[in-house]
Parts: sequence; C-alpha cells; structure tokens
Amino acid sequence: MAAENNYVSQAALSKMIQRLEEGIGIRLFNRNSRGISLTPEGRLFYDRIVVPFDSLCEAIEEVRDLKEGNRSVLKIGMPSTVNINEEYSNLSDIIAEYNRQHPEVYVDVNIFEAGNLYRLVNLGNVDVVFLQDFMIHGSNKLTAVPIAELSTCIAVGKHNAAIIGDSLNKQLLEQQTLYSLPMGVNKSDMDQYMSRVRARLNKTKEVPNFETLMYSVEHNDGYAYVGKIRTSGFHNLRLFPVNNGEPTHHLCMVWKSDNDSETVKRFTRYICKQHNVSL
Repeated sequence: MAAENNYVSQAALSKMIQRLEEGIGIRLFNRNSRGISLTPEGRLFYDRIVVPFDSLCEAIEEVRDLKEGNRSVLKIGMPSTVNINEEYSNLSDIIAEYNRQHPEVYVDVNIFEAGNLYRLVNLGNVDVVFLQDFMIHGSNKLTAVPIAELSTCIAVGKHNAAIIGDSLNKQLLEQQTLYSLPMGVNKSDMDQYMSRVRARLNKTKEVPNFETLMYSVEHNDGYAYVGKIRTSGFHNLRLFPVNNGEPTHHLCMVWKSDNDSETVKRFTRYICKQHNVSL
C-alpha cells in the first residue's frame, strides 16, 4: 500500500528504506513474517520529521507555483512586538485571514526590529510594513495610513527604586538610564515623540533588539518606553501607562507611493477595511 501511494514498486521502496537506515545508522523498522512495524527509534524519528517534512513539501509546491506564475508574492514587514502588543496583536490574525481568502497570493511575512522597517520599505525589500508614525520622517516617496491608535507605557523592573507603592516617581526615574532600540529616526522626530510622552532624558543606552531591551529593564535600575505589551512572559517587569493610558501615536501601514502592484493595492484596501479607515 505504501509503495502504491508513492507510485513506486515495493522493491524500490524497500531499497529506499534500507538506504535511509544505513545512512543514519539506525534500524527504523521491525521486519517479520507478519509484516513490518516501526521500532521505538523509528517512531521517534517519524514524530520528529513529520511536521518539517510536510512544511518542506508545502514549500516545494509554493516555489513551483511561483515559478509557473500561478501565484503573486506579497512581502510584509512586521515589528518584533506585533504578537505581544495588545493594541495591534490582532493584526497577525487579520493578515492570516487575508492569506486564507487569497490562495493565489504567497504572503511572505517577516519580523524585524522597528528601526529596520522604514529602510526596508524604502529600498523595496518588502512591499508593506507596519510601524509607528514618528518613524516615517514625512517621506513623499511613501504612503502611510494610520490604522490604529497606540498608547505608551514605561517599563521598569519590579524592584526598581523609582517605584513608590503603586506609582512611579518620575523624578527618580529620570535619573536612571533610558534603554532604547535603534529607531533609525532623526533627533527632531524622536524629540517630538518624547514630548508626547512628557519625557526628559538624562542617560540613554541603545540595545540591539527587543529581547535585550526587556532583559536590561528587568534586571537593572533603568526604564524603557514601550507599547501596551503583555507582561506574562516577563516575570520581573511592571508597566506604568503614560498620560493615563491615552493614545500618544499611531500604528501606520506603509508602502512605496509608486508601487502600483495590484497585489499591494488589494492588500492595503483589505487592511483599511478591517480597521475602518479609508485610503
């Protein structure tokens, strides 16, 4: 039956299995007069490879479709906090639903640190990105549509000396180090954002990625400005809303203004419709 399902002869299938066992040095099957069955090692091997093997087969089919011109490609850049920021984590679900509704499009989603998104879309390495409004620089080469309001929180370790009861002493806090990510924005853009959150800077330290940012804040007397993130994965972290939790900026969908691809147009219209905004 297995040979028939794979369109090979029984002898050819037996030879392939034998070569696999010889190649990895493990007996995968028990063979006797009653038939063939997996050894414990064979069962473990199967359990470990079945999912990546299916993914490999799916990838091969997708690549073939692309080569034959049956599917278009849509490259999307997402910020590294997309799945933990409460205010726009549903964006992943919306994109997944778009992917299901449009099987003719290969939706290639990649996660980047926010500071890289502006550069990537400008260079044309991705078609559409999602990033915060103060990182867009007002470029006339890009179209940016605000799709959601975002708020800002101050993230500190739960033992931070600036925590007084259930509140945060900003005077004590501003004496500490502000940890930040490489934003790729000029000073005036950053100053504009900092004025929105009513922040005064003293010492600053740039770290390479969001994981390092959270680790630095959790384990040092220092702080960071972040979105309204879920703290379940950060056991030593506390968040204090800025401006009583009122919105401070926007999440924008951004693409090159001269990109007239029908694939990009259809996707951007879909995202706008889901967020009740107009192009």
